[in-house]
Amino acid sequence: MESALKQLYNGEINPLEKMKPILEDYRESSERLCRQQAEFISKLEKFDRRLKFELEDLMAAADNLVSETMAQNFADGFSLGVRLSAEIFLK
Repeated sequence: MESALKQLYNGEINPLEKMKPILEDYRESSERLCRQQAEFISKLEKFDRRLKFELEDLMAAADNLVSETMAQNFADGFSLGVRLSAEIFLK
């Protein structure tokens, strides 16, 4: 197996392919989405209060999935860092 350092140098390992970069626009987009969700929930609550709670449960499940994805991205990056460190210290 070729060393992780060589793979990284040759472009065979690209950590950005696995991660989505956080851009400055992310904060603005997140705030806008929160406002839109609150407005929609308010409308939904006026129509049928039970649907409001159902939507909130769905949104919580989606948030949990995002958290798991972020944890996996961290684990992948940490694993690559450990491989690189091990190769450096062993040589």
